[in-house]
Amino acid sequence: MRYYDLRIWRPKSQDEIKKINRTHKFEGSQPTNGGSLAIGTGNLLHLSSYLIHDKLNQTYSPGGMPQTGVFDPGALDIDFQISVIDYASPIGGAEGASITIRGIDPATIGQASSLQGATLRLSAGMGHGYPLAKPEQAGVVLYGQIWSPVGNWEGEDLSLTLFVLPYNGHATTSENTKPNQPPKVPTYTYQCKRGASLKEAIKASIRQVSPNVEVIFQTANDPVATGDIQGVYHTDHGLFEALADSWEIATNKQSRITITPRDGKFFCKEPHPDQQAIPIAIEELIGQPTWNNVASITICCPLRADISVGDIITLPDEAGAIGAIHPQSALSFSPPKKRASLFSGKFTVLHVNHLGQFRSADGQQWMTAIDCYPTVS
Repeated sequence: MRYYDLRIWRPKSQDEIKKINRTHKFEGSQPTNGGSLAIGTGNLLHLSSYLIHDKLNQTYSPGGMPQTGVFDPGALDIDFQISVIDYASPIGGAEGASITIRGIDPATIGQASSLQGATLRLSAGMGHGYPLAKPEQAGVVLYGQIWSPVGNWEGEDLSLTLFVLPYNGHATTSENTKPNQPPKVPTYTYQCKRGASLKEAIKASIRQVSPNVEVIFQTANDPVATGDIQGVYHTDHGLFEALADSWEIATNKQSRITITPRDGKFFCKEPHPDQQAIPIAIEELIGQPTWNNVASITICCPLRADISVGDIITLPDEAGAIGAIHPQSALSFSPPKKRASLFSGKFTVLHVNHLGQFRSADGQQWMTAIDCYPTVS
């Protein structure tokens, strides 16, 4: 079964919560699957395809896990497109995410604008039910800030679309959303004295983009600045690229870090061929891996949350050859797509794209597409 758990909340003080409740007069609503929408009660919105069963009181509530929860056949339909990229890459890429919830009630549509600036977390993956389902691969695929909620009511179809920044930043602060005023251009600085640790300087710079965020380094090196560093940037991409450039210079161009927001944290990774690899079994592939260009390929598999930018993945060791003879019969030919991958070995993840449509019968509408390149030993 397909699994998702969508939570939206607004971390605020009690005084702010009371003020918002008085302003918007939130009464809350109860969708058929047990979700809820109410400011001041923790979750503004909580939807899930698995429910928690309280056997004592015989009640059900959203938030169940695939391993222990009860699947809800009446769960609301959601669509999402999520791109996970390296923010420090000069190549760039499509950032952000969009989520559409279908079948919601009119009260939620009317209160959609109040979700702007709220924090969102979406967990997704595969639950029990299919022979190849692996619930342990499910997890958080998006954690960020809603910068534009859009309610739509057309005939009998009601939907809510959320455009999400993949980290809690400054995109929807009150000072940037005042009417009749142009948004303020952010200013980020990067400073590091010669001989000082780059890790500490990078942490301080990232926290200008996302205050108080936890920054986790997964690196083999701990370089120091080779000279005084001082820069001013007006975009997060510009800042992150400068951080990675300084790391590359400090390591004599031997390595470069990737910077990726994930599950409410920022991960700074230094891909290394000896790091632990994540295997992808032949039965997990949706079709054959395909070439993107001369240097990278795309691998499609059922939706999974355990793979991110900078990870090392492995494909089955035995790669098939077109027209290879199956060992069980000298007269039978087995196309490689049915029993072997055209590619094998280690690959470094460059981009990850999650695509989901909960009620679609097409397996490719609940999958993860991984762009990667061969890992150099």
